[in-house]
Amino acid sequence: MRKIPNLDAGAELRSEYDFNRFAEEDMFGNGHSESLDPAGIKERADAQRNPNQDKLIGIATEYSQKLKALLPDGAIVRLGGSLVSGTALRGNNDIDLRLLLPDSQATEKDIRDLSDKISPLVPYEKDQPAGRGEHQQFAVLHHLDLEAPGIDGPVEIDLSIRPAGSSIGNAMLQNNLPEQLLDEYVVYKAESQPVKANYKKIKEQFYAMNRWLFNRGYMDESIDLEAKERLLDEAKGVFWGSSIEEILKKPTPES
Repeated sequence: MRKIPNLDAGAELRSEYDFNRFAEEDMFGNGHSESLDPAGIKERADAQRNPNQDKLIGIATEYSQKLKALLPDGAIVRLGGSLVSGTALRGNNDIDLRLLLPDSQATEKDIRDLSDKISPLVPYEKDQPAGRGEHQQFAVLHHLDLEAPGIDGPVEIDLSIRPAGSSIGNAMLQNNLPEQLLDEYVVYKAESQPVKANYKKIKEQFYAMNRWLFNRGYMDESIDLEAKERLLDEAKGVFWGSSIEEILKKPTPES
């Protein structure tokens, strides 16, 4: 289990991906991918991880403190995304922040008023609903590109202002997963990046597996080790695989 950074953790759930339209295509270029060797998976994953994760978390903490001074009572700032789970890839200097408002203070007017206050710090980009399907709620996205000493390439801050009830800590859930599974995720993400559809599919299968486990009590404190292992084995059989090719062939079922 990974240590969670000092910032609170949270992440939005990504939309489901319609894999059917790619079912007849050769998704991996040559149609084959290398199965992972458990003995070398950690080394391969560490070679692909972003070496600047601690620096990026420091930037996130700095902006979090600035944002907190602008928030109404009851609102919180959370760090989400791959920085929380330690799965950020080399070269991807993205910081995902969430401003979570109590539902009683999260009307469209409340969110737009707060958005106006925050825009001088992190500029408004667009309206972007939070949540999935019929549970979507009004939210806005702010975005900032900046340069940071010691980090190659731009740092991108994405800041979502949304109702607290729309945020599920997907990244924090990943901290309950075995290290080897997180390492596999890093390697699969890195090796699928050349084909955008593959990369998206790998991420969405992993998110769907997280939701499936959460909905079945995998993260509950009361669950025993044997039950956790049984649930994880079942989830991996449904959503995951020993190669990119195997995962790409799987439909994304309801989680």
